[in-house]
Amino acid sequence: MRILLILTLVVIGCYADEQNFNINFNNEVEKQNLNIPKPKLSKDIINEKDIRNFFNELSNLFGIEEKTRHEADEFAKSFEVYEVVTKLDLNPVKNKYLYPKLFFKTSRGSIVYVSVSKSVNCSNGNNDCNPDEKFFLTFTSNNKTQVVKIKDVLNFSIFMSGQKEIDIDGEKYRVKVYGSTKVDESRIEISKGKVIVLTKKLGEVKKEFGKLGLDLKISKSYKVLYGNKLVCKLGGCSFINENMAFMVEYPLTQSSYYYSFDENHKRVYYNSIGENYLFTLDKGFLIVEMKR
Repeated sequence: MRILLILTLVVIGCYADEQNFNINFNNEVEKQNLNIPKPKLSKDIINEKDIRNFFNELSNLFGIEEKTRHEADEFAKSFEVYEVVTKLDLNPVKNKYLYPKLFFKTSRGSIVYVSVSKSVNCSNGNNDCNPDEKFFLTFTSNNKTQVVKIKDVLNFSIFMSGQKEIDIDGEKYRVKVYGSTKVDESRIEISKGKVIVLTKKLGEVKKEFGKLGLDLKISKSYKVLYGNKLVCKLGGCSFINENMAFMVEYPLTQSSYYYSFDENHKRVYYNSIGENYLFTLDKGFLIVEMKR
């Protein structure tokens, strides 16, 4: 009888200890759960609207292109009098924008300059595409330039995954652009194997592009860049022997205007600048006339 009583008390004691342990354990878990931080939603979560906004900004990478260009022959026949106020020699800066202070070196020691450019037409050789199809990264080394369309190498969350390999000095380099909700914050990455040889924000590359033009002050401050045309055909895009000039408001912004001039000896004016100024690109000289 005494033995049975002792065993009963032992069993009751063990059960009480187990219940007490469970209560204490659960209380500790509840206390810890109260201190667990809640996950925060990232500000950079990408959706389709962000991608549309990105492409709109990419279309205006140099600003807003002024497409309404008028030939000024009609003025030559009128009583309007214009006088030359500036004759800007662009020949010293021809294609200089392809050689900014952004570069990497190959294992053989060749310098590869990284810049941006815009083609005069679409990658399929036509003109029926959005402006975001016309912007390219340029890679210049040993007086040769390769171009990579930005949209072809764009990586955007789960929506887009692009890359392209280029061959320089017999070495393979992989080009990627990691998109952001702001196009200027997008990151260019060039790698060789697992080694990243250059990473820069697209806004930094664009800023260097603008620096390499000549200053022009008329109604506003501009930078004028000059070089070979980038033309696309079905077989690819490359620079040809025809020349053109870009005149961009400086500093470059998404809302500033930019203008392109063909080297065809024609006097033109633009609506956003007005009829007071006529422009001619002739043999590497940008001639600016002002109405008297």
